[in-house]
Amino acid sequence: MWTNRCRRGGPPPPVGIAIYDVPPSASPTPNLVIVEEAVPKGNPTPIISSPYPTSSPILIGQHADVGVRETHGRAITNIMWTIQNAPIANFVESAAANPVQTLSPTALTSPDVSFFWTAPDATTYLLVTASVGDGHYEAITSYNVLGMQAVTLAGTYGTIGLDATYDKCLSYGEWLHIGSPCGTEPPGMQFNFSATEASPAPVGGTINMIQTATWDNIGQPTPYPTGTAGTPPNKTITFTNYLDNEAPYENNPDIKISPGGTAKYNSTSVDNDSPADGFGTPPPDCLGAQINEQFVSTMIFHPTATSARTSIPVGIGSWMWSWQAAGTYSNGTWSLSGAAPGSGSSSTAYTMPDWVGTFANGGSPC
Repeated sequence: MWTNRCRRGGPPPPVGIAIYDVPPSASPTPNLVIVEEAVPKGNPTPIISSPYPTSSPILIGQHADVGVRETHGRAITNIMWTIQNAPIANFVESAAANPVQTLSPTALTSPDVSFFWTAPDATTYLLVTASVGDGHYEAITSYNVLGMQAVTLAGTYGTIGLDATYDKCLSYGEWLHIGSPCGTEPPGMQFNFSATEASPAPVGGTINMIQTATWDNIGQPTPYPTGTAGTPPNKTITFTNYLDNEAPYENNPDIKISPGGTAKYNSTSVDNDSPADGFGTPPPDCLGAQINEQFVSTMIFHPTATSARTSIPVGIGSWMWSWQAAGTYSNGTWSLSGAAPGSGSSSTAYTMPDWVGTFANGGSPC
């Protein structure tokens, strides 16, 4: 601005002489940029342009590691990330409960955030807002999250029985069962899954299966020994959304899928299930049992890790199936009733398997 000012320590300037008060040099306008930490690691590469960048391709299950920077090196505060398409922090494929780890609120307020997308979306936006000095700024970018090109899920039911047929390889007497694991008859559920990896950025990997179960079973134990008063109470086995033994299912070997190729999960020797409840040899452990079991069999794709991106297994579709039956023992004879396999249904939704506990094979319903 222009002013008439007195110089400290000297006479005033002559009347009519103007002195220009020079402002300090203006700083460049703050500018936020989103950087990709994965390629190459340790040397962030900007992936944002103004106003909206072309979506960068990334595969479901691949690691995304992004950060926010101010292009002139200024301090950034009050950071808040908004990431579409429900990313997760990690998935731990083990028998431990709650394998899906969500992104914490702290992670979403940090300069750098790492995560995995588990479902495809052609335009998935990342928005970050932050303060630089007294100003508030934002940056935005997007990814093309690629899924599978094709997924099919189907299954074939076996026959429900109450006999020793199931026992050809287990030696435990009578069983209430669906199918057989011993090759004497078809399995209770023969899985027939297939998956084809998508382009334009295939990396290959493996497929497998994880199965969770919900049971509501009731067993009627045999009477107490003679001379013991009372009647033993029924035994109820009830749980919801438990892992079926291991992850992956039965520790079955991974099936390789080549980049952009197709793989099938349908081996008649291992890719099946034959649930059963054993009653033991006479005198049996039970006088009766009611079985109601439901299963969710999730097909898993694990993309190959690369030098740029690690990866996690992700669910690419599920097969839902069930069976129920009742058995009673009277006068040395077992009777089967209420035998009903479910209809079976499939879902190609990209859903991560999750469980609250784990059950192991073995034991009697009573």
